[in-house]
Amino acid sequence: MKAITYNEVYVVKLGRWALHARLSSSEQNQAIELARAFEADTGRASQVIEESLEPEAERLTIRVIAKYGQAPPETKGPAVETDLGSRIFMVALNSFGIAAIITVIMAIMLSSFRDAAPGNSFNVLLMFTFAAAFLAAGLTMVKIYIPVEWVLWRNKSAESQRRTIEALVYGKSDTATAPEPSPLWGSEPEAPPPVMVDAAPPPELANDAPAPAVAETVVAPEVPAAARETNADQGEQTSFQIGASPAAAPAPAESLVEAAAGMMDALLEKERAQLNAFAEACVAGLMATRAQLQAFERVGLNLYLAGAATVVSERGAFPENVRLDLLRKALVHTGTHASIAEAFVQRLDVSAQRPRFKQLMDAGHAAMTAHVDGNTAAVLPVLSDLIKQWADPNIRGAEIKKVTFLLTDIVGSTALTSKIGNSGAQRVVRAHNAAARAACKNFRGTEVKHTGDGMLLTFPDAAAAARAAMEIQSEGSAYARDNPDAPLVMRIGVHTGEASFEEGEYYGPALSFLNGVCAAAGDSQIFLSDEAKNRCVGPAFRFQDMGKRTLKGSDISAQVHKLEWTPKIKAVKGPLEYTQIGGKSSAPGP
Repeated sequence: MKAITYNEVYVVKLGRWALHARLSSSEQNQAIELARAFEADTGRASQVIEESLEPEAERLTIRVIAKYGQAPPETKGPAVETDLGSRIFMVALNSFGIAAIITVIMAIMLSSFRDAAPGNSFNVLLMFTFAAAFLAAGLTMVKIYIPVEWVLWRNKSAESQRRTIEALVYGKSDTATAPEPSPLWGSEPEAPPPVMVDAAPPPELANDAPAPAVAETVVAPEVPAAARETNADQGEQTSFQIGASPAAAPAPAESLVEAAAGMMDALLEKERAQLNAFAEACVAGLMATRAQLQAFERVGLNLYLAGAATVVSERGAFPENVRLDLLRKALVHTGTHASIAEAFVQRLDVSAQRPRFKQLMDAGHAAMTAHVDGNTAAVLPVLSDLIKQWADPNIRGAEIKKVTFLLTDIVGSTALTSKIGNSGAQRVVRAHNAAARAACKNFRGTEVKHTGDGMLLTFPDAAAAARAAMEIQSEGSAYARDNPDAPLVMRIGVHTGEASFEEGEYYGPALSFLNGVCAAAGDSQIFLSDEAKNRCVGPAFRFQDMGKRTLKGSDISAQVHKLEWTPKIKAVKGPLEYTQIGGKSSAPGP
């Protein structure tokens, strides 16, 4: 009997690996592109695993086909749920309640036509209404209580689950990443034959029940990282192209989920609007006493809204994934970047264990309860005081020190996405990332965070930051010359000022000042503040005084200086790939 083969896409969600999609053996390229697109769009790790079962030989082969991104070390395997009965009961109970309410409303609306209706037609209409409402509500509740990744994972055998967790979480030495297949769709890569080895599973995954003879994970020859990335990118396609490609019919569970998606959004619209309205009132109340929210104040507000989202979830009896989704969308609605909102949601369980953080979440819970009862005005002054105390470095005991920051910003990133598509724009972002990280390494810098269309770095001194800025712009210029249809154009700001470091983030007025300095720069320019420029001494630095500029987002007028830089002269022939950025060049140093 022919082997049964699947290509499964796993992604990191809320600290766990989750089975995102299962494709047939002929759709390996689609699975790889789906994983690549997920990592590029969200910044979270993804993997493609090939599972092949030979029923007659009772042999199972688990092989890692592709990996994208780096998962946090504490990432766990997929959750093995056993409460299917209670989930089905909740689906049925909620569906029955919603259908009953809709039927009663219909009966009241049509009561005046009851006497004119012939025979039992009125009762038949109500029965049909109840059945239709029950079915529609059931489809929606299935999406909420039985997510597709849970269904797909539950359908795997116990042995398959155990072996897959080993590959995802433990990264056993004999689990090698195979070379990526050709970008030509429909071509099937040649896999080496399974290799039988004796390897003991991790203690926590040991199974006392006898297992069939299993072929251990196939070891494929390693391909150099640079070559693998370059070849893969030549066949890169967007998620829209993936959807348009020929594919097998979706599994019944997936079809059910797709049909219920629209109705779930409609059912949650009231709760989402309620939470967003509360969040808007909170932001309006805070902005009445300050020009803008500082970074650490924004964290405090997000914790406050996390408590508010709990109230909405409790009153609607929603599961955890719905609560987190409502919170994530509310944070984005109030101005938090999507990537930062996602990171915040993933750390929420850890944050809730810290007393100062929990205090703000509890306050948000109480305030949302008051908001639902129509008493919002009474809690806004309390929020302003809480945020002020939360952000006060003296109260929270934060150490304040002088730091040199470098901020990059990709010019026109939104317009670029509209012009060349999400996949092409992500390629430009990766070129930016390669240039920034190479310069950061070369000049002893530290990467603080990725902002979505830029990067925040710190350096030991302003001179090192200025040299790194010139290298980043030089690399970006070389890439733009070789990619005129998708150029990498950046502006960079450098500033030295006081800031505090907490929870992996820097906070303080220096960050707002840095944003203003960077925003004042034009295309392919590097702007330094007075504080940073005065620390850059030597013939390597040539400055042009740009006068005083009113910094974006404030009324502060500050002196800024443009740093001159020299374009890079390529030492390699042919178009420059982002995988080559950071390599040696024949260009003389500035």
